[in-house]
Amino acid sequence: MNSAIIAVFLALASQAILATYHTTCYDYFLKKDGCVFSSPATSQRCPAPTKDHTDPVHRFNYGPPKAKPNDGHSLQRRYDDNNPSFSVAGGKGACDNYNSATDLGVCLWSGAEQKAPTAESAGWLNGVAKSNCGKTVYVQRKGDPSTVKYVKVLDENVIGYLLLGCSFNTTLTNPGCFEIALTTKVIHIFLRPVATA
Repeated sequence: MNSAIIAVFLALASQAILATYHTTCYDYFLKKDGCVFSSPATSQRCPAPTKDHTDPVHRFNYGPPKAKPNDGHSLQRRYDDNNPSFSVAGGKGACDNYNSATDLGVCLWSGAEQKAPTAESAGWLNGVAKSNCGKTVYVQRKGDPSTVKYVKVLDENVIGYLLLGCSFNTTLTNPGCFEIALTTKVIHIFLRPVATA
C-alpha cells in the first residue's frame, strides 16, 4: 500500500517537474490568438502562411500558372509595437553583457514584476527566465517589408539576438508584449541616408 502511494506521488511530482513554463507574453498571445508563432508545440503554433514560388518546377508543370498574390515578400508581420522604438545603452542584460554599438540585438518586455522577478512573472524573458535568450527575431521598418533584418535576442533591451529585457514603464501585457528596443547598431542599419544637395 505504501509503495503504491509513493509511486503515485512520484508520478505526479515528475509531471510537475517536467511541466513546461511559458512566459507571460507566450500565454497572452496563446489566449488572445489561440496560437503562438514559433511555438515549439505544434498544437499551439500558429499556421505558417503559404509560400508562393516564383517559378514552377517545369518537369511537373501541367497547365498555366495559378494566380498568386503580389505582395513582394514572403514574411508577414506578426506583432506591431505600440510606441516608437528606442536604443539601449549596453552593459549587462538578462542574457549576457552586450555592446550596443557592435551587437545586433533587441530588448523585449521583461514582465510586470520589476523588483523581484520570477520565472512565472517574465514577459518575454527576465533575469530568471532566460529561455528566449539568443533566439532570433526579425525586425523591419514599420510599413516597409523590404527592410527586414534578423537579429538575436540579447537580453532585456537589445534587438538582433534577444539580449535582454526592458520594463518599457508598463506592468500590462498590452502594451508590454508588443514593445521592442534596439541596440544602436540595429538602429544604424535602419537609418536611411540623407540626400545632400
